[in-house]
Amino acid sequence: MASKRTELPHVVQKFDWDCGIACIQMILLQLGQIFDASALFGALPILGVTESVWTIDLANILRHFKIDCVFYTVTCGVDPGYQDETYYKDDFKAEQTRVNTLFEKATEMGIKIVKRSITMADILTKLDEGNVAIVLVDSNILTCNSCAKKYEQCQENNAIYLPTFPFSNNDRTKDYQGHYIVLCGYDTEAGVIFCKNPSLEDVECCVNIPSFDAARKSYGTDEDIIFINMSK
Repeated sequence: MASKRTELPHVVQKFDWDCGIACIQMILLQLGQIFDASALFGALPILGVTESVWTIDLANILRHFKIDCVFYTVTCGVDPGYQDETYYKDDFKAEQTRVNTLFEKATEMGIKIVKRSITMADILTKLDEGNVAIVLVDSNILTCNSCAKKYEQCQENNAIYLPTFPFSNNDRTKDYQGHYIVLCGYDTEAGVIFCKNPSLEDVECCVNIPSFDAARKSYGTDEDIIFINMSK
């Protein structure tokens, strides 16, 4: 296991809330499930998805399009402590009820959830098996090697919806900023993973594995990760 790449089309998010939706669009386009965004955005009201998108919503959207996936998380429901986080404060109580209800009904809805932390070695193995992964990260502590080389240009031209991405490593002076990316490959010899970041126009980002591992485990993410097998 030295390197692996899975090809995906790149989709840039349209708004400041739809990074996860853009991640799903990349996957559906690659699998030939949709040909434009209208089918995907048209399904959102049916599924009760508004501008507050949680990982359980993404798993439910994939189920709606009959895409087999497995959702790993360390918290089945909403952590009450998030009500003090700036990122989660808007309509927290209503969202807490809605999201907790989705988790309660997940099994009967056909959403596969595994409640446990997953290791970086497990993630690399699943990527090696032909999976891609939608991952919730704290963008404040995620650094893109590709962008770091052209930081000013990235700021001016590419970072459309997260204009301060990428931040320096482990920048905990900033509040948690949840963001979804798609893992699509790795190179263990170089110590990097490859991902699609829907907030950027760049086709692919290259992230140091320790930076990614810290960003996905940051408080606020619940270590949420959804695996989709693209080889089936």
